Amino acid sequence: MKICVKDVVKKNGKRKMMALILLFLAVSATAVAVLSIKHREFRLVIDGEQISEEEFLQAMGEVEFQVISYFRSQYDADTDGDFWTRDFKGEVPYRKLAEAAVSELRYRYAAYGTAEEKGYIEHMTYAERQEHLKQANKERAAAKESGEVIYGLTEYSMEQYLDRELSLLKERYCGDSSNQDMNISEEELRDYYENGGAIMGEDGQILALEEVRTAVEGQMRQLRYDEMIQERAKALRVEADDEQLLDFTLEHL
Repeated sequence: MKICVKDVVKKNGKRKMMALILLFLAVSATAVAVLSIKHREFRLVIDGEQISEEEFLQAMGEVEFQVISYFRSQYDADTDGDFWTRDFKGEVPYRKLAEAAVSELRYRYAAYGTAEEKGYIEHMTYAERQEHLKQANKERAAAKESGEVIYGLTEYSMEQYLDRELSLLKERYCGDSSNQDMNISEEELRDYYENGGAIMGEDGQILALEEVRTAVEGQMRQLRYDEMIQERAKALRVEADDEQLLDFTLEHL
């Protein structure tokens, strides 16, 4: 039997080519899968606003101590070692942290949405707020160097900046007489005062309503504002890949 060298070479060449093609397809499929996973690493949209990884991490940092305190209080948990992945009667810390961060962001955007509707502020993204903070800190540092009087901190962290902004928005809403929910009747005031809203003096005695009317009204307005924002926060549309969000949370602890 004669063997044609040309045919053998040709066949071997075809096999090598086929192997290369299959290898290329396998590598391409793997690359596409990796890129797809990477692209889906983080997706969180609240009230139509795309939340960046950086903003979510900031919110995580803001509520981390609350979550730790919760598990210490409820389960006397040791927060060392595998704390974040441990199961406490069905509750897992890193999962609760992710939920708390989302809740923090929902409240934040509910407050922003309310303020924008009232005309107190214009819409700003997180990146724009970061830039605003950077510029404000720069101006405060320059003022301090030139000997000017500075009220408040010389420099604000992002958490301090956001807390201050939200506090000012709350204060403005509560002090705005055009907001119907901030108008308190005499009957509502007395009912609140007589059912847990009374204020004690330094001597431990309950102060008469007339002495603390302004303070009690202030408390009521703040409570109403918080309840209103919480209700609005619950109603906000949230779009997220829950498992990816949990994985992202765990990866950054």
